[in-house]
Amino acid sequence: MAIIDTIKDTVTKVVRPKGESLPRPGANGQYHEEDLILSKSFIVATSFQIFFAFIALCCFAGVASFQGKYKVGPSGLSVLALFTSLFLFLFSSFLLAVPVVYDRYNKLHGVFRALRVIRVALICNGIGIFLSLISA
Repeated sequence: MAIIDTIKDTVTKVVRPKGESLPRPGANGQYHEEDLILSKSFIVATSFQIFFAFIALCCFAGVASFQGKYKVGPSGLSVLALFTSLFLFLFSSFLLAVPVVYDRYNKLHGVFRALRVIRVALICNGIGIFLSLISA
């Protein structure tokens, strides 16, 4: 039973119990809209973008290995699709990682400020959409 107690203690250290909440900034203990760094919709949308880019990367890697198996060699279109899906995967991961690193470790101030500008966000999302359309 000591093993079960050790596991339970470890899990409760990592995961918050249901009754506890994160400390809230501000005088009245509530977040204001400008205090939130990441919205839930942004996290969900970027997570889906990362997931589908990974699925596309796996599919195109399978196509390239199938072409290589029969001594044809990967075609230029397969290489382009692999490159775009890999770049989209890394780019989406970067866009999600920058606010998290800024929030937790207080690093990447300039990059975070640049990504908060509407023009930069539109350009980055436009690049992601364009690469998704190319790979589709």
